[in-house]
Amino acid sequence: MTPPTHLPGGRSRLAVFATLFATCLTAFHGIAAPPTVGEPFPPLESFALEGRLPDAAGRVVLIDFWAAGCEPCRKSVPVLKKLHETYSSRGLLVLGLSIDERRAAMHAFLKKVAPGFPVLRDAKGTLSAAVGLEGVPMSLLVGRDGKVRAIHHGLEGDAARQQLTQEIEAALIALTP
Repeated sequence: MTPPTHLPGGRSRLAVFATLFATCLTAFHGIAAPPTVGEPFPPLESFALEGRLPDAAGRVVLIDFWAAGCEPCRKSVPVLKKLHETYSSRGLLVLGLSIDERRAAMHAFLKKVAPGFPVLRDAKGTLSAAVGLEGVPMSLLVGRDGKVRAIHHGLEGDAARQQLTQEIEAALIALTP
């Protein structure tokens, strides 16, 4: 009899192994725990992300984790696109981070939603593990000083969007110490 390939909750052994491997890689990168508000965000260059990483030096960065099969993620793209259009000239970099295992799924999603901002893929899950990603969508706002200014789990509702907009505006006018 072949042992089951999925564990309770629908997780495959491979997914569990990948998570453990990513956690070990995260420890290797010197990150003891997921960043919280006020703590430094790990340098994006130190992770094996697929795609061209835009220059984030001196910019406020909104990193949005998503997956192709996530309906709330699809709904958040227009909000992120509007934020990109409104604030990129003032120094905001909106950066999409796909956690899709299959590149084709990511590309099909991007073709449907046309985000208009840079998107990378965290295929190995190293950055996802470093930030303690438990679900998508999840966004982290990183100030010019490299510290996390806000963490959001989804952008549904006017209150969530207004709060993020206010946080972005405050981060853009904040001086780097």
